[in-house]
Amino acid sequence: MEIAVLRNGLFESNTWVVGEHGCCTVIDCGAPAADILETVRRMGCRVTHIVLTHGHLDHVCQAEALVETTGASLCLHEWEKGLYSDPEASGFSLFGIPRSRTFPMPDRLLRDGELLETGGPSFRILHTPGHTAGCICLLADGHLFSGDTLFWRGVGRTDLPTGDAGMLVRSLRDTLYRLAPETVVHPGHGPDTTIGQERTQNPHVTAD
Repeated sequence: MEIAVLRNGLFESNTWVVGEHGCCTVIDCGAPAADILETVRRMGCRVTHIVLTHGHLDHVCQAEALVETTGASLCLHEWEKGLYSDPEASGFSLFGIPRSRTFPMPDRLLRDGELLETGGPSFRILHTPGHTAGCICLLADGHLFSGDTLFWRGVGRTDLPTGDAGMLVRSLRDTLYRLAPETVVHPGHGPDTTIGQERTQNPHVTAD
C-alpha cells in the first residue's frame, strides 16, 4: 500500500491518496484538483473511489472536479449527506465560496463497520461522530485516516453544525483509542501521529 499526502488543501487540510494494485482512493479533497491528479499520475494508479470523512468545504471543495475527471465513486457516511448537501452548514456560504448546482451527491452512503472494497486498498469504516454527526475514519493495514476527529495532540472542534463534544469524547475513547497503539494516524490537518501517543498525550481527550 502506497500513501501520499497533499498538505496544500483549503485551510491547510490534508488530502490523502492511498494506492494498491494499480487502483487508488482519494480521502478528502481540499487540495487543488490538478495537484491531486498529478500525484495520482506519479503513483501510476487509477482513482476508483473518493471518500469524504465529513462534509466541510475544506475537505470536499474539489469533489466536483475530481468526479468529472476520474469518474470515481463518491462516498460519504449516511448521516453526513444532509450537511454535505447544505451550502450553509458545509461552510460554502459562510466563506462566500460558490458551489455549482451540479455539485456531486454521493454515489454510495457508508455505514459503520462496513468494509469498503476499492479494487486497491480495503478500508474498514469507523463512524466517529462528534466533529459532525457523520464523521468517519478509515482503517487499512494499521493506518487510520482520521479526518477531523483526531489530530496530533488535538481533536476536531464541535461548535459547528451537528457537532457534539460528548459524542466526540465517546468516539475517541470507545472506538479510536481501542485500536492497536502502533496504529499510524493520518489526520485531516497537521502531522501524523499514533494511537498510542494520543491515548496518553492528547491534552483534550486521553484514554481514561
